[in-house]
Amino acid sequence: MKRVVIVGGFFAGLNCARKLASYPGVRITLIDSVAVTVMSIIFFGWVLIFAGIVEAVQALLHRTGSHFFLHVLDAVFSFIVGMMLLRNSLASLLVITLLLAVYFVVTGIYRIVAALTMRVPGSGWMLVDGIITLMLGILVWAQWPMAARGSSACSSESTLLPSARKCSWPLPCCG
Repeated sequence: MKRVVIVGGFFAGLNCARKLASYPGVRITLIDSVAVTVMSIIFFGWVLIFAGIVEAVQALLHRTGSHFFLHVLDAVFSFIVGMMLLRNSLASLLVITLLLAVYFVVTGIYRIVAALTMRVPGSGWMLVDGIITLMLGILVWAQWPMAARGSSACSSESTLLPSARKCSWPLPCCG
């Protein structure tokens, strides 16, 4: 039995899977970055809802403490954001990608400034890290909203890409 991994589930990936399905003895694995990314948003939404519930229990257990208001605020905020992520995962994906781009830009600028103003051991590496982080933020921001398509699936896709290239079928749809 031959195994084929197809990375990308849009038109070309689906057409390739349909064509390969007609061959006997072919096992197809279709990896779609959009589906993986949306599933990660849904998972994160459930994590926030669970965290909100845990935080609410903490607030009830420590209602006489000085941090009661912070526990309640954290519980409400986590629960509401989790529900928002679950309610509209695609819009949430766009917002999270833009927030990540802004985060990378701000963090990159901060690290560059910190590396140039503070003379500590390793400040050269901090400068390199700041430049790379700033470039990443600019690239994600420049490609937004299309960058949202695979923003959280990049690591899984880059890990799976080498195995997809070992496809023994000489078809252009196999990578």
